[in-house]
Amino acid sequence: MNARDTQRRLIAPLEQATAAIEAGQLPDFVQGRDDEQSRSRRARGTGEIRKVGGVYKIRYTLNGRRIQEKAGPRRKDAVDLLNTRLGQVQDGRLHPDAAKLLWADVEAIILDEHKQHRSYEKVERHVRRHLRRHFTGERAQNITYDRLLRFKRDRLAEKASPSTVRYELSLVRTGLVVAHKAGRLLNLPPLPSVHVENTRTTFFDEDNFQDLLTHLTLPAPRAVALFMYWAGWRRNETLTREWRHVDWDRGSICLEPGETKNGQGRDLPFAVLPELKALLDAQRAYTDAVERRTGQVVRWVFHRDGKRVKSIRQAWRTACEHAKLVGHIPHDFRRSAVRRLERAGIARSVAMKIVGHSSEAIYHRYSITNDADVREALAKVAAMPAPRSLRIRHA
Repeated sequence: MNARDTQRRLIAPLEQATAAIEAGQLPDFVQGRDDEQSRSRRARGTGEIRKVGGVYKIRYTLNGRRIQEKAGPRRKDAVDLLNTRLGQVQDGRLHPDAAKLLWADVEAIILDEHKQHRSYEKVERHVRRHLRRHFTGERAQNITYDRLLRFKRDRLAEKASPSTVRYELSLVRTGLVVAHKAGRLLNLPPLPSVHVENTRTTFFDEDNFQDLLTHLTLPAPRAVALFMYWAGWRRNETLTREWRHVDWDRGSICLEPGETKNGQGRDLPFAVLPELKALLDAQRAYTDAVERRTGQVVRWVFHRDGKRVKSIRQAWRTACEHAKLVGHIPHDFRRSAVRRLERAGIARSVAMKIVGHSSEAIYHRYSITNDADVREALAKVAAMPAPRSLRIRHA
């Protein structure tokens, strides 16, 4: 080995140390580094940055416990993450078990947040049937934007409607937001967007409603459909009515505050509508017969031998198929009710109170006009006497 090679061997470590210092790192001989692991020294109480293989990890102390997290392949990411965590520790915004939060904990948060909400049964159903199936066993910190995006694609591939997927993503978001505010989740992922086109224009006129009733042969679904058609109430508002809500002296049935979508109570004077009065009289007579036969008090207005009607889905689908009304849903009765009120010339403020719409924008969405309505309106205009100056004179 000549003198030039010897000089290079001596100078090389010094050049490497200089380069490391300029890059903000300690030289290998100061760090005590080997090929498996390296560690950069920081002031006491300011955490620690380590490199294991090709990944940087950070360590810090929280409530006397040593916490370790992966930061990524770049040292800058590790420094930024460590500084963020130290700031959260100082502000008291970090939970010692944040990295251990599982989906089961997020699920419990979702259900607890909706415990007192009127849609709790719907929330519980979506959590149990779909969210639990996709996220069980996962750590909350691993539910990133990419993971939520994969969930969205999987649910759409399962033929779930876009509105359903958007609703389920919002439930996940609720759980993650609450966990993040409580310091139990370190990072809050953005929510993937879901394009929804759910503007419906279907409604029932007198003819196709009669066709539907012809094929609704079971008494309970038929009674529910009749009430919703004439009252314009939502499905849950209808199915949860009890006899204590019916005031026979005043001839009205009510929704209590908190039972409606806008939280406001509502009264419907059913005695004014012969069809509604006849329906409720028939339901009362049927209830009396069931109570005499079973010896039990029946609370519900709509029931099957004393058991509350919770759904008319199967009977509805069958009747719509036979009546060639595929695509119609019970909620179409609300559009039908609004349309009848408009055609009857009812003041909009009164109509909104009847159907329970809190804004004119929503009411307008339910006010559907078809070609027959346009023709009828123009025919009324044509029947009006025209001003003399506007009459067309033929030569």
